[in-house]
Formats: sequence, structure tokens, C-alpha cells
Amino acid sequence: MENLLQDVRFGFRTLLSNPLFTGVAIVTLALGIGANAAMFSIINGVLLRPLEFPEPDRLVAIKRIDLGGDSTGGNTTPGNFIAWMERSTSFAAMATRGGDLASLQGVDGARRVPRSESRSRCAHRVVA
Repeated sequence: MENLLQDVRFGFRTLLSNPLFTGVAIVTLALGIGANAAMFSIINGVLLRPLEFPEPDRLVAIKRIDLGGDSTGGNTTPGNFIAWMERSTSFAAMATRGGDLASLQGVDGARRVPRSESRSRCAHRVVA
């Protein structure tokens, strides 16, 4: 135990004798710890934590694909979604979301703002 205390004292004396190295070492450790914490937070939120839905393994995503090959698929029209909801026999519930830009008129003029909308036939409501 005495050797450990001597080593710690020696380490502190060495760090105090070279302040530039000490500063670089502290900044490097701080950046490394901060980056590690940020990456863990992202991975935990996106990959590790389960979704806040009952039976999340039963969730599916449906995308529209044009057979003409010009579109990459993705968003569907409200009319298509309503038709899918009316004709669906495989899904317990369906929901859609989408958005675009809308014009907002104010005192200082009009400007474009993001707009989103959603439609749902869900029997329950999930509160995050």
C-alpha cells in the first residue's frame, strides 16, 4: 500500500512539473469520455431500449413502390392510405404520417414552415 501512495505522489509531481502535458492529457480524457457518453446515449436510445409499444415485434412498415421504376417508393397519398385501411384484413391497426412545407402569414410577411400530419385507425394511444 505504501508503494501505491508513493507512485500516486510521484505521478502528481510529474504532472505538476509539466503543465502543458497535463492540460493535453486532461482535455483528451474529457473529449474521450464525452464522446463515449454521447455514443452510448445514441445507441441506447435507438438500438437497445425497446419501443414504447405493446408487442413491438409485430410492428411493420409499408411503403409504396411505383412499378414504372421512376419513384424510389415511400410516402403514399391520403386516398391510397384510406383505401388500404378500408380493405385491410391483416392488420389490427394502421397509421400514417407525413409532412411538407406550408406558408405561414405573419406581420412581417409570409414564410415557409414545416408541417406534419397523421392519420390513424389505432385502437389505443401510446404516450411517450
